[in-house]
Amino acid sequence: MMVKLNFVERQKLEDILNSHKIITRFYSVNYELSMLRAGLQGGETACKWTEKSFLVPKDEIKSNDYDLSINRYKVIVHDEVKYDSHAVILDRVAELEKGIVNRVEELWGMVG
Repeated sequence: MMVKLNFVERQKLEDILNSHKIITRFYSVNYELSMLRAGLQGGETACKWTEKSFLVPKDEIKSNDYDLSINRYKVIVHDEVKYDSHAVILDRVAELEKGIVNRVEELWGMVG
């Protein structure tokens, strides 16, 4: 059974799931730190810098003069967006315009 959630409900659910993930990571912090010190990125709880929460090695923070700005460490992944050519878009606009004109003419026919 699928349950449809509105935006606020989805956001609350996402916050709960993220909180659970953070708590789980907190209790496995020794494992995380040992993974980071070893330079390993694998493992079930190893954090990626594209996630909402992640750990940064102390040496890296120290090398950045203890700058704790998230933008210094967080990796943002941008998806490439492919658009149709200008001609295809203009053809679609022309088709929509024809439909609009036809409907307006129908309305004028009904009115008088």
